[in-house]
Amino acid sequence: MPVELSCNTLNYAAFPFARALEGIARAGFHFVGAGATHDKVRYPNPRMTDAEVRELATQLGDRGLKVNSCLCFETHIGPPETVDVFRHELDILASLSCKRAIMGGPWYYTKWPTEIKAPDVWQRDCDAFYASMDRILPHAESLGIVICIKPHTGLAAHSGRVREVLERLKSPSLRICWDAGNVSFYEGICPDPGLEKIAPSVRCLCLKDHKGLRANPVFPPLGEGNVDHDELFAVLAQGGFGRSNDPMMIERLGVREGETNLSAEQFDECGARAIAFLTPLIQKHFGAK
Repeated sequence: MPVELSCNTLNYAAFPFARALEGIARAGFHFVGAGATHDKVRYPNPRMTDAEVRELATQLGDRGLKVNSCLCFETHIGPPETVDVFRHELDILASLSCKRAIMGGPWYYTKWPTEIKAPDVWQRDCDAFYASMDRILPHAESLGIVICIKPHTGLAAHSGRVREVLERLKSPSLRICWDAGNVSFYEGICPDPGLEKIAPSVRCLCLKDHKGLRANPVFPPLGEGNVDHDELFAVLAQGGFGRSNDPMMIERLGVREGETNLSAEQFDECGARAIAFLTPLIQKHFGAK
């Protein structure tokens, strides 16, 4: 396909990491999204030894998988000590040939979705984030990694806020990971009317669907919620997405209301259905290589 469609191991968080890779490959994916926790260990994580990273690469290779994106939310960028930790995580991603590191910004809330931070506290958090990112981004550029900030409320809540972050940092190694499901869930906005303006800066897509109003914790299978993927892909294609092997990562395969405790085999089937749903839309909007 003209984009690198992957499934994040987060979908298999209740199962061992090896089973996640097995299921993702079995469903028909060639790429995997990393950064989820399995049995209390995040894969990958900045505390891994070189030997552990090599073993991770071997596991991926044995399944015919490549990492094309990684959720990097364990380290909340801001305090000075987070800079070296995050830079080391980027080193690990580079060793795995992963070119997209996905992250968020500071949260606006002390308790989501109703209790917000005092203005001075919020400003300090934002200033610390920007100061640390100014030190991180040159390292990402040297590694050929693009850090993609995605809507996750707070500093990167929606298209307008994400655009402000890009304008402030002005780095070729900082772009956007669009997440329409998050904008629907956290902000109650679907579709985001400002997406067209920032679409040329979207270099990664995080796929999940969301059903209902803001803060409703229901994430159904793709195509069964608020997100119009046909419309979403049309806007992104117009902005140039898909011209550079851009990753399209499924963060949530989704479950229907009333479904709980799905087996690993059921998630395998969900992955295959997601590929079947997305493939004609990808071909329609991004064409064949």
